Amino acid sequence: MFGFFIRDTSDYTNSKLYLSKKSIDDFIKVAKETDNEVCGVLLGSIIGNNIYAYKLELIDNASEYNKKTTYMLEPKKYLEVLKQTTLINKNARYNKLIIIHSHPQGPSILSETDMEEAVEHQIYLIYDVNLKNLTGYYCAGIDPDINIKCFEKLMIELI
Repeated sequence: MFGFFIRDTSDYTNSKLYLSKKSIDDFIKVAKETDNEVCGVLLGSIIGNNIYAYKLELIDNASEYNKKTTYMLEPKKYLEVLKQTTLINKNARYNKLIIIHSHPQGPSILSETDMEEAVEHQIYLIYDVNLKNLTGYYCAGIDPDINIKCFEKLMIELI
């Protein structure tokens, strides 16, 4: 079992995460309508030092546990979305995939489950439905010197 650490420095320290305001508004609208965690992905591109995410793909929460406190991207739909990225398809339009989910009971910080299941070099967005707060995290991976999974908070701007 690894420990977890959120640090201030980042592979994206000099970068900004630009998100489509319409996509985020669409996500928030759905998140407000349920007590369950809502999940999906934002597709976009890395341009220079910045990340632009503008296409929202909502994906059903397939968690077999309490959907009010956990989420799992429905695998079949998630695979369909992955095919739109260069992660699977070298000719795809999108080269960045960002996972987004809501915390209906708040806060917009990584839960222990979020940290345990996080994949290295992946960006995660969490929306706190109560406080109306969106926070972004980058999973920097495991620091081999201290055997801790490190996360970095990201600067977000809606465009």
